[in-house]
Amino acid sequence: MELLAPVGTVEHFLTAMEAGADAVYVGAPKLNARNPAKNISLDEIGAMIRFCRQRDKALYVAVNSLIREADLPELLQTLTCLEQLQPDALIVQDLGVIDLVHRFFPKLAIHASTLMLAHNRQSVEILAQLGCSRVVLARELTLTEIESVVKNSPVGIEIFVHGAMCFSYSGSCLFSSYLGGKSGLRGNCLQPCRRKFSQDSGKAGRGGRKKPGYLFSMNDLEGLDFVNDFKKIGVSALKIEGRLRSTNYVDHVVRAYRLVMDADGNSLETARNEAAEMIQSALGRKRSTGYFLTPKPKNAIAAHHSGNIGTYLGRLELIQEIRGKRYATLQTKHRCSIGERLRLHFETNGERIAFTIKELVNVTRDTADNSKEENQRVSILLPPNLKQAKGKIEVYRVDVNTKKSVEYQNSIGEFLEKRNFLGDQKKLVKKSSRIYELITPNRKSVHQRNEPEKKRKISKTADLWLRLDSVQTIYHKFEFPVDRFLINIDKRSLSETGRLRRYFGNKAGNIIWALPQVVHVNAFAQLQREVSILIKSGFRSFQISHVSQLKLFDDKRVTIFGDYTLNILNSRAMTLAADMGLSGIQFCIEADKSCVQRSLKNFHNLQLEKQSGDRGKTKQQKVMIGYTVYGAPPLFISRIAADHLPYNRSIVSPKNENFIVQKKRGETYTRPHKPFSLLPFRKELEQCGMDYLVIDLSGIGSTKKELLDISKRLAGKPMPKLSTFNYSGILA
Repeated sequence: MELLAPVGTVEHFLTAMEAGADAVYVGAPKLNARNPAKNISLDEIGAMIRFCRQRDKALYVAVNSLIREADLPELLQTLTCLEQLQPDALIVQDLGVIDLVHRFFPKLAIHASTLMLAHNRQSVEILAQLGCSRVVLARELTLTEIESVVKNSPVGIEIFVHGAMCFSYSGSCLFSSYLGGKSGLRGNCLQPCRRKFSQDSGKAGRGGRKKPGYLFSMNDLEGLDFVNDFKKIGVSALKIEGRLRSTNYVDHVVRAYRLVMDADGNSLETARNEAAEMIQSALGRKRSTGYFLTPKPKNAIAAHHSGNIGTYLGRLELIQEIRGKRYATLQTKHRCSIGERLRLHFETNGERIAFTIKELVNVTRDTADNSKEENQRVSILLPPNLKQAKGKIEVYRVDVNTKKSVEYQNSIGEFLEKRNFLGDQKKLVKKSSRIYELITPNRKSVHQRNEPEKKRKISKTADLWLRLDSVQTIYHKFEFPVDRFLINIDKRSLSETGRLRRYFGNKAGNIIWALPQVVHVNAFAQLQREVSILIKSGFRSFQISHVSQLKLFDDKRVTIFGDYTLNILNSRAMTLAADMGLSGIQFCIEADKSCVQRSLKNFHNLQLEKQSGDRGKTKQQKVMIGYTVYGAPPLFISRIAADHLPYNRSIVSPKNENFIVQKKRGETYTRPHKPFSLLPFRKELEQCGMDYLVIDLSGIGSTKKELLDISKRLAGKPMPKLSTFNYSGILA
């Protein structure tokens, strides 16, 4: 079983190697899911790979960001260089990356990122079919569920065993993106889950808000007690999270797990106790066992604690300016010193600023014994970029002041000198440019090989699809045309199948059954039975929310569409989805206008080129492209359904953003209080090639007022403005 350590800097790498890691993972520059980290250059990655090869270690490169169409040139250049460097594998999330590696870089091995939400046996099987030689499971699985998946897996299984936890399911969080385009799936998460939220009192007629709390702030994961269990189950690798953390963290955590992994039966308890002390010194958050013991952990969230990393030092008491510099007074029980890293947490808006202590003045101590922890009253020089200093400001120490040995510093210097592993870079650039030309055919050249393009532009109207929780709404009279209905599968909707079949008759194809995004190990068989019943009842159109759900339709004559939860953001991901047999694909809900337009243009050109090359062969059905243009999407979907969560009540962020928390199928859904709307851009979306537009009333309700408001918006009547998600902004 492999111990896999995080690397965010060269110092992290050498620390992990010295601490006993079997392998490390490092982010590809600008293309990984931890973009705030200092990017390690490809030359440095080359040096690391050589270092690992000489010591029988492994190195994996995370290329696990969602890829915009505009990112494809940079992605291809990076993949071309990585093919030259030959890491042990790439860790990927985007279907487009999988497609490109398979077609143009077949020598590169692929591991499926935890962001691909592999949460059952079928997930692993489909990812293996796509060429993944290892799958990193979702973090929301119990020990029993992990064992079930591993026993039936055709490939190696990796699990996260230590580090940060997300409140939302892996790969399904839209919160940061919705608040301003900083996508967590693209490595730019603003961590809104770490903010303090206030909530309605829930008392009719009284108004007001309850005391705010950190409703979604997860404790860190610790799996020291389960190392032997994972070994017995057959897990391939134990993964430590933390590419943004300090070298102190990497050193202590890797050593702790190495100690327990190497201990035999006689020394295990002693090793476990020693390892626990090491973890305590790693300056992380409060820890829990996550989901390993139960799908509904009670100790996973500390609602009254901010969830900041590090040792809590106290709260700033006084801020004053002295000779053009600003100092803050702090009473702390833990000694501080110059060179240590601190983080300021602003309770009023949830913002955080980290800085290195450069100056300490007016230091007083309550005891004479300087060797012990003690109360200190210090004045700390604040960072010059601090724009605000109002409200309550908490202080955390996130890294200690450790002096590296001369030998260690020399190792870094020697290591960095061993560069230039890419060879002739002009050849690499030429190769990546040639591949880019192949995957983005020019529209004129396509038509020259096909048929002359008609001068008159054909006006196109996209179909309108309505997604509903309640089947009863279908029987109402609509003020706007609805071409198809998307119905979320649940017990209530399934009980209406007979009536629906009679109502639609031979137009049952207008009903599309939408599958849930997460189907856990024990629930897949039940969903399989429900799908079989629907097919026998005459329904043959379904929308999958995860690629694993394709396994439900093996050897069945049905029409399959893809939900926006497949996170398809570029033309290569669209191409792979089409090759997998999907008749329709919803584009990623996070996309901005530029991304939509560029991706659809390239995809349609690719389809035209394919049709031109397939003359004389059986004509393939055109793949439809859809987009959700109205709705209140779940920004969090969590397996946790905790008592402290204010279900069916509004919550308010420190920036006065309003959301509502709901419980559905025993899980927690957090949605924006008001829907977003792209209905004013309907014509624009039709012109760039959208075939159908989805109005999603899931979680909102389908009242007469809601439907009337939508009708007015479709008719272009004056209405209050709604958010446009990222469409009118920029997806970062």
